[in-house]
Amino acid sequence: MRRLEALLLILVACVGAVAAVTITNVSEWHVQAVKSPIVKYWNSSPYPVVNGSWKGIGGLNITYYGLLFVPGWQEDYVVGRVANTSYAVAHFEKSSQAGTGTYSIYLGGQLQLSNIQNLGPDVSLPANIRWSSTAYSRYSVLAWLVFKSGPTGQQLVNFTAQPMSLLYTASRTCSYRSLTDTFAGGCVRANYSFSISVPNNRTYVSGKGTVSQDKYTGNPAPSLLTYSQQGYASFFINYSGSPFSASTSFAFQYMFSNSLQDADYIEVNFFVDTNGDGSPDLEVIYYGSGRGTTPLRLASVIYGNTLPVVARPMPGFTNKQNTWYTISISQVYSTGVVVGLAFTAYSPSGNINAWWDNVDFQKCAPPSYLGAVTNGGSVTMVYVDDVVSPSVAPSVATEVDARASGTASSSYGLSAALYDVVAKVGSPVSASGFSFSVSGLYIRNSTDVRNNVAYVSVAIDTNNDGVVDTEYIFYRNDTVDGPGYVVPVFSTTTGYYTYNIGGMVSGSSYTWSGSVPRSQNGSVLYVALVAVDASGNAPGTADDFWVFWDDLSLNYYACDPLPSGWSVSGDVTYRSTVAGGISYAANFTGKYPFGFYFFDSGLNPVFGVNVTSASSYVVVCGASRYTLSVSGVYWVDLRPLSGVYEAILRDSSGNILARQMCSPSGSLSYVGFKNANSFTLNVWGKT
Repeated sequence: MRRLEALLLILVACVGAVAAVTITNVSEWHVQAVKSPIVKYWNSSPYPVVNGSWKGIGGLNITYYGLLFVPGWQEDYVVGRVANTSYAVAHFEKSSQAGTGTYSIYLGGQLQLSNIQNLGPDVSLPANIRWSSTAYSRYSVLAWLVFKSGPTGQQLVNFTAQPMSLLYTASRTCSYRSLTDTFAGGCVRANYSFSISVPNNRTYVSGKGTVSQDKYTGNPAPSLLTYSQQGYASFFINYSGSPFSASTSFAFQYMFSNSLQDADYIEVNFFVDTNGDGSPDLEVIYYGSGRGTTPLRLASVIYGNTLPVVARPMPGFTNKQNTWYTISISQVYSTGVVVGLAFTAYSPSGNINAWWDNVDFQKCAPPSYLGAVTNGGSVTMVYVDDVVSPSVAPSVATEVDARASGTASSSYGLSAALYDVVAKVGSPVSASGFSFSVSGLYIRNSTDVRNNVAYVSVAIDTNNDGVVDTEYIFYRNDTVDGPGYVVPVFSTTTGYYTYNIGGMVSGSSYTWSGSVPRSQNGSVLYVALVAVDASGNAPGTADDFWVFWDDLSLNYYACDPLPSGWSVSGDVTYRSTVAGGISYAANFTGKYPFGFYFFDSGLNPVFGVNVTSASSYVVVCGASRYTLSVSGVYWVDLRPLSGVYEAILRDSSGNILARQMCSPSGSLSYVGFKNANSFTLNVWGKT
């Protein structure tokens, strides 16, 4: 008999699921010519998690109840029912077990079988069969259903539990993060020893001049040779495509074969853009000469137009032949960017052999994530400054002059450095709770009218269309001579909020800091570092002021990129349903209310759970709503079963805390989240 039972255990465990069935022990009771007093059913609504069948072996009907489970998680279902055709009582007796698992099988609410119990009490029929299970691998229990209706009878029942397979998993992490930028990455050393060709160079000569590489002379060889004979010889490098800060220091070495005469010159010509339009506005010349003080201007030769000139003797110049000397310029110019420079020898009536070598300077330029918006007087621009900083150079300089003299609203000048948060971080960051801190050194020209405001604007996209529509502005002012003026940086802004965080005095450093309210929706796109001059306009830098910004710190909530196959539409993050998926289990966080749903083809929620607080979960089932009040939920398990949809709330170990079944209408096209940030989705099913 034991061998027969073992054979039955193996054979019955292999029977597949079929439609809902009613089973009687036909063979046994026909032998006795008596109608069976019991009928067994299985619950087809939660198919395929619950399934059933029967098989006749050796004149016996073996009833099969199957249960699919997520490994390690609690499953608890009414898998069937024992009904009676006449009065009867019944109980289960365990015959054998294969595999291991923690389980409890109830009849009419009375525990019958478990991994430590083999026999249950009699229960009046009809009675439901409830099966609770936690397991990691397949197991089977073969039991006799023993019933009494006058005579005693028994039927074999097989309970087989099988693990589901993990068909799909995906996750995205969102967390609070910090970023600090000293802008040091905007500066790199540039060195020219003329051993290879310098990019973007051109030569300009007149008279009998030449420009060439001297392979045999240098410190060490090779070097650049500019030979001037009754004219000029100039080696020009075009930096218009990658300008660098004019505030940089600049060093080089020179030598000539004969001492310079009175009208002879060697010179470095810097072409400086002071208004940010990419073209030079000023020619700054550092020169050495015998006794001359009017070096050659080259702007008209190179650019075709004459520029204002600032001419300065080379610091430490020595007029002595056949010796290499080093020139160190501490700062090329106080403002602007260099868009070109030239190494030049000039002798109007004689000749000069001038060699150049070991050029060294720090090439500072705004990094790729730093843009600019400028609208002001003649010298209004954004650049990376190599010398001045509220802490340690470099810094980002915003220089500004009013556009005209008049009312603030009609004449203000604005200079804004746009810190592209998305480009720097790699993804949008949440506006809710976003905070910043940045240092700034405020300097004004002594003749500047004191109607100045400097501020940080946090630029937000509230509706996820990629465009700024809201700004939070945190400003300081120096407004002895006027009321100041605060204006949104972006033309698309439809609303802005201003916060006065204090005053400022020229020559002093301050901290600008602030945060966005947690109630603010949307994403931060930019942090703008802004200077606004509301009065006074003068040529050059006479009526300008500067703010040198450094040590920017951002604190924000951000998310990793979405997994492959996921999309976003408004506040919905979704993907298509998974073939064969039975249990869609998600752990997720967001801003209340947020939820996990199945959506139809129009992304309308059909079935899911909306989280309204830490202990309130609303099951959405078409137009119906069911509130489950429970704490400690970690997993929301959605199961679109054949006859019923089920939402199960579980703790971190997979234990059931609450559940709700319903039958909504509508097809399920997508699965995903609404107003959620971090998530993990595991889809379990049958392969």
